[in-house]
Amino acid sequence: MLLKKYPCEISIHHNHNHPVHAADALRRRRPCAATQEKIIELLKKGHSPLSALECHKFDLRKEHGENYFKAVADGSICPSNFWIYKLFKKLSLKQYGPQCGVEMIQAVKKFCDEYNNEKGFVCCKMEEVQGTHITVAICTPLMRRVHQLLKSSVEIMFMDSSGNMDFMNCRVFLLLTPSVAGGMPLGILITTSESEEVVHSALELWKTLLPQDAFYGRGPSVGPKLIMTDDSTPERNALKLSFHDAILLLCLFHVLQAFWRYLWAREQNVPKEKRSELFYLFKDLVYAESGTIFQERWKEALSHEELNKYHKVKTHLENFIPRSAEWALFQRLHLLTRGNQTNNYCEANIRILKEKVMNRLKAFNLVQLLDFMLTRYDSYVESRFIDVVNNRAPNPFKSRYFFPAEKLVDLKCQKLDKYPNSYCVKNISKGTVYFVLMEWEICSCEAGKCGRPCKHMCAVVQHFNLSSSLIHPLLQCHNSTMKRVLFHIAHGHVNVPDEWFKSVFDEVHEKSQPAQSCSENDSSDKNDEQEVDDPPAISDADEGSKTNSEESDFPDDILNETKDALRATMENYIQLLSDNPQTFLEPMGVFIKQNRLLCNSQAGLVSALHCFGKNGGAPAHGFKKRKGRDIPVQPTAVARRTTYLGGTKRQFTGRPPNAMRSNVLEDTSDHTYGVTVTMKRKPHEPVWSSLPKRSRMPATHRLARCVESSQNIGSTHSRK
Repeated sequence: MLLKKYPCEISIHHNHNHPVHAADALRRRRPCAATQEKIIELLKKGHSPLSALECHKFDLRKEHGENYFKAVADGSICPSNFWIYKLFKKLSLKQYGPQCGVEMIQAVKKFCDEYNNEKGFVCCKMEEVQGTHITVAICTPLMRRVHQLLKSSVEIMFMDSSGNMDFMNCRVFLLLTPSVAGGMPLGILITTSESEEVVHSALELWKTLLPQDAFYGRGPSVGPKLIMTDDSTPERNALKLSFHDAILLLCLFHVLQAFWRYLWAREQNVPKEKRSELFYLFKDLVYAESGTIFQERWKEALSHEELNKYHKVKTHLENFIPRSAEWALFQRLHLLTRGNQTNNYCEANIRILKEKVMNRLKAFNLVQLLDFMLTRYDSYVESRFIDVVNNRAPNPFKSRYFFPAEKLVDLKCQKLDKYPNSYCVKNISKGTVYFVLMEWEICSCEAGKCGRPCKHMCAVVQHFNLSSSLIHPLLQCHNSTMKRVLFHIAHGHVNVPDEWFKSVFDEVHEKSQPAQSCSENDSSDKNDEQEVDDPPAISDADEGSKTNSEESDFPDDILNETKDALRATMENYIQLLSDNPQTFLEPMGVFIKQNRLLCNSQAGLVSALHCFGKNGGAPAHGFKKRKGRDIPVQPTAVARRTTYLGGTKRQFTGRPPNAMRSNVLEDTSDHTYGVTVTMKRKPHEPVWSSLPKRSRMPATHRLARCVESSQNIGSTHSRK
């Protein structure tokens, strides 16, 4: 109508009043369809908005090369942070629903129903408590198999909670049991409150999901024998109501940590220099070896002069003593704790949950948090089982279930016919004898009394080809029973060839097994009554007869000279040991053990003799320094040093300088090099106190170091 009434021509001239090709103008362009699809794909794979943008920028750098600065400035190719966060929220709303309200509760119920239909039975349930709180209980198929196949599930269960995982700040409770693959989940509880009523209703809801043979056949109504938690009253009261027959224990580390924080509270008015002294009074009570010692130390504490000065601390201790059955070490000596005195399994799994599963990103709402627990965390636990089965676990040598070969060299094992599944282990070097009962997997040694894995049990398992849940499968190379159990827990079946679980040494072992079994049967009657004797020493005559063929190629004078020098060296070692056993006894013992290991291989012995003394200790005095600047070490390496060096140079091996070890300036037993008159230092202070001070570091999280240095422990409860 307007064109008919007012005919005209419109001509457009692209004359911008701003620069068109400037970076500030290009960044305002809308993302194109290809860029949007790529960002959506990265977010669906589990990337956070920030990590998705970083990954996209990395791809752009490889694609554009020198023109990367142009591509990253264009908003159609590289979107802004705000745009990606907005897209992330839009996708989360579409997939998981709103963050709160009735619609969110309906989304949780819908998600649980879909997951249960997919698995074929009920694995997760949601329930409303008191009309205002929500509880969600989880027991996936993998967790059900842990209940049914892992023996430790009936022995002990750990429980701990953490928050800051979603925007509603729900509490996540992990229920774990120990295994050779780490802490294995028995269930997960998600609640909106930590009150006793809410936690109890969550536990009762979780019990309805468990199979009838849960807790290794004990049943969900009875529960485990031992439960270890922190000192949380609502949590422990809820456990008492749900599992009447279970014995509740406290984590020793958290008990000591709580008392140290109590001493640091301003209300107690305890001086800084007295806190460590009061702390060690309580620590001696915690680690008392028997009830008699506990009572003696408690009487000494009551009459302690410093404790009587602070009535609040004394009253706090008096109120805590009636609960000694929960935290005193001597009270749990008769319990099968398997050496677990803390709930570090929960601490480690919560950190794994936040770092590896959730990538330190809060869940959008309760539905996404539930999705992470049912899918990502379950997959992570499954992969950890498979890594152990395939001998691919990271750092198995640091595991408490692994024992290096040098610890088993001096151990000789015998089977006792008087008692079933019982064995005798003798340490030849020390002359001690211990008894191992494999039916209960316990040992008479100090470590194995409570069922903790020990080297004597490992020696029995390896010598008689037995299966044990306390020894790492890597050491059970000739018995694949434990690997089958772990594989069954991970996959729900064992439909794989038998060869998959075998070791490369099985064929050699099977060939030598008949001869070994015959010799063992022939000598079993003799060994049951007699002690194992040391191997006979080889005389010089025997040595010479064995090596005549080898000596014929060398002149006799050179061989005799070498033998005389070797005998003189050994006599010198013996003389040093006799003169100063306090210094040389331990290193000589290590030398003898290492020599026994190397004697089995001539090549290894030759290599060790060539390298003897070359790899240890500080460099020689005439060490020629390289020209040029040294590469500095990492700042974290400097922070971990216990001796001040100055600068960021690498630290040489060997003893620290005498100036660092000297106690006072007047100490003339050691040379105090580097100490000058200008250094201001009190006479009673050590030399290292006059060295330059480091910059202030964050509060440490190690309780022992905090007590020694009399400083407050760092706050880690909400940042696991």
